[in-house]
Amino acid sequence: MLLALLALAALSALTAGCGLLGRQSEPTPIAPVELALVTYDMEGSWSHAEKSLLEQFSALHPHVTFQRAPYVQMPGDYLAQPPSPDLMVMTAGYPLARAIEQGQLVDLTDVWEQSGLLEQYPAGFQALSAANGKQFFLPIGYTWSAIYYNRAVFDRYGLQPPATWSEFTELCDTLLANGITPLSLAGDDVWLSGLWLDYLNLRLNGGELHRQLLNGEIPYTDERVVSVLELWSWMLQQGYFTQHSERLGATDSLMAIITDQIGIGYVDKAAMTLTSPSWLGYLPPALLQNLDFFPFPAIDASVPQAEVLTAYGYMVPLNAEHRDVALAFVEFAASAEAQSVMAQQISANAPDLAPAQSPGDGAQLSEVTERGIDLMAGAQDVTPLYVLGVPESMWGRVDNAVDRFLRSPDEIEAFVLALEQARQAAEDAGEFIVPQ
Repeated sequence: MLLALLALAALSALTAGCGLLGRQSEPTPIAPVELALVTYDMEGSWSHAEKSLLEQFSALHPHVTFQRAPYVQMPGDYLAQPPSPDLMVMTAGYPLARAIEQGQLVDLTDVWEQSGLLEQYPAGFQALSAANGKQFFLPIGYTWSAIYYNRAVFDRYGLQPPATWSEFTELCDTLLANGITPLSLAGDDVWLSGLWLDYLNLRLNGGELHRQLLNGEIPYTDERVVSVLELWSWMLQQGYFTQHSERLGATDSLMAIITDQIGIGYVDKAAMTLTSPSWLGYLPPALLQNLDFFPFPAIDASVPQAEVLTAYGYMVPLNAEHRDVALAFVEFAASAEAQSVMAQQISANAPDLAPAQSPGDGAQLSEVTERGIDLMAGAQDVTPLYVLGVPESMWGRVDNAVDRFLRSPDEIEAFVLALEQARQAAEDAGEFIVPQ
């Protein structure tokens, strides 16, 4: 690979020992290189694992350091204004696909082949970051989505996690009969409220139709999509969700299922919520011990199981100032040694994140991580989180539409129209990506 060879030429003098970048008996001094890295999480669970990876690389190559910075604008904005950062943490979904479509990223296919990712990373997961048979993204880990519940509430009433929709609605009715709201909903956060669009559609219509919806290929007026919104409306009118859900953010919604003391008078105590475990890192660890999770129940047994996948990893912008050094880091991050240490760090510090590759011998993953892996292993199809699957221009429109829907769940026609107008505006602007 040309870029790998350039990276070797630039950095072979950095170490006299064995390593990814080779051996040289008489190192030649070169100027220090500082790689600009834009990342999502500066202090949380991902950060602990990422810092470990960066420290490993810098220990092997002391002249390479990293300047980490959080995202302060959309990924596409960084890529459109050269020089771009040298490295960017990314998730598989629309922003990544858009960058690939516009030719803004370095091809990492050879890295995938050399690292064994093509054999270890499930084919469905690979498809989320591929274009024309090539890969432009190196996954480090991924997370799942599920219904999290308060174990103590379930134990109090002798309840069990449901597997089918009839069991789920029976569970909700039992909770209501005992004066407990079944579900909290972060209606003020489209990242989480959008999960209900994801899972109701995945369970009613399957992964392929949901993918078409995210890609703008079918309208929200399609009767199959309308049936999804009708089911959500029915659930709201049954009283399954917290009142005033449109006012709840992610943290408030999660706190509603683990404590009675959330400090907001209009929030009901709830037993369950649909979320990705990534959001749990914002809550006090002591309050998380009583939580458990189960997969979103099947609604139609004939529809293959599909799950929402959020994969985290690195991409290298084509116009990065130190592109070749950044590529050398990505090659290192893909190595078996780095992946093994990263997997252990993820397990120790980020139990909400599963490693992209299996850890080496002796590495122990947490029970929560193992269960998340098993949940995703049962998926016959995967799609990105709703917000990460549609153009960014739709986010605000969809958020407003959900807000109005939660206030007036009987106004299904207005909700359908608002979602369709958001899709149509993105289509008119040429923002949807034609599948390749």
